[in-house]
Amino acid sequence: MTKRKLIYAIARRLPFMTTGQVADVLEVAAELWCVELLQGEVAQIPGIGTLRIEMQDVQAGGAVQGRLRRVYGRYRLSGALREKLEAEDDEQDT
Repeated sequence: MTKRKLIYAIARRLPFMTTGQVADVLEVAAELWCVELLQGEVAQIPGIGTLRIEMQDVQAGGAVQGRLRRVYGRYRLSGALREKLEAEDDEQDT
């Protein structure tokens, strides 16, 4: 789902908010999650899961000498989303 589609879908469910207000809320949420991730914290997205960034300094070998930083994005499903996925798998199996 694109950002625009998300904004319109939320605005339809919350008619007391304009699309501009919804966009502002999403923008602030994304900024706050970025701040948390950059500080090494976990960003929890309700009903979706958690995001975390891990960084690792490694010594480079071969043609590139020096130190490199590897950046990993980690994602963990929420229990609710995992249950929904498992339920869909069960439906497809029957």
